[in-house]
Amino acid sequence: MVMLDADSVMSGETLLRLVRAMEQHAGVGMIQTAPTAVNRRSLFARVTQFASRVYGPMFAAGLHYWQLGDGQ
Repeated sequence: MVMLDADSVMSGETLLRLVRAMEQHAGVGMIQTAPTAVNRRSLFARVTQFASRVYGPMFAAGLHYWQLGDGQ
């Protein structure tokens, strides 16, 4: 099952990759990525969106390291 929030934005190609990953790793309980803001309008939201794009991959890598692959 693929579950999306009301404000989720995902391309068809990404959904196909997700389904392939689910089929390849059938024993996995949940596949999740680090969320990021898109299409924000206010100044604060745009700054948050920028910071998420710049620091998000590093944060996710650190989370993956500390949680031994059991995080996002």
